Amino acid sequence: MQRIFVLSAAQKERATAKPAATRGSDPGRGRKLAVGLAQCAAAAVLAAWLGGCAVTQPVTPARFDFGDPGARAVSENQGAAAHAPVVVPDVTAPSDLDSDQIRYRLGYLNGQLARGYAASRWTMTPAQLVTQRLRARLARQGAVLSNSGTTSAPVLRVELNQFEQVFDQPNVGRGVVSLRATLTRNGALVAQREFFSDAAARTPDAAGGAQALAQASDAAITALIAWFQAQAQP
Repeated sequence: MQRIFVLSAAQKERATAKPAATRGSDPGRGRKLAVGLAQCAAAAVLAAWLGGCAVTQPVTPARFDFGDPGARAVSENQGAAAHAPVVVPDVTAPSDLDSDQIRYRLGYLNGQLARGYAASRWTMTPAQLVTQRLRARLARQGAVLSNSGTTSAPVLRVELNQFEQVFDQPNVGRGVVSLRATLTRNGALVAQREFFSDAAARTPDAAGGAQALAQASDAAITALIAWFQAQAQP
């Protein structure tokens, strides 16, 4: 007897689908695809890392000091009288000047906002720069001590109150320096005076500000030394 099998629609679909599934299940092809994707991801991560390094690479700031006082300062000291030993402690300054930042203000825009150059610095704090220059200038006329110790020599204390580049209009700046000097002898006040000086900046940038502040500091120190020598006369 001949048997006749009738396949349902679902059975027919499973029968015809089996060969297609067999053709798509190539394990080697899957592994190649996974390796390729991993390599692409690694390359992307490396490129991003290298790009980040290029962007965030630190920039070495330019460093400025007062430079050599030169022949001008030597000629100013030639006519000065010699002085007795004097104690010159470290120059003091407010906390906002206790850094190596080169400060400036846009006076024509907002004179109350102090700013700093991002890629330029002093070699030391402004107070240290003024201390170094003041002692060097005084030492040309007499002995200079950094602390009183047991000596009875007069003490010359200096405060640095202002030290910044000020732009009164765009691209026109000047260095502004303000000092207060106090002279004491045996703990008693002898005299006190403030000194203000400014000098034009040759260029409207950090280099111009450094030049102007060095020049203004030298002028203020010259006036301070002349005052000190007048006070030190018997």
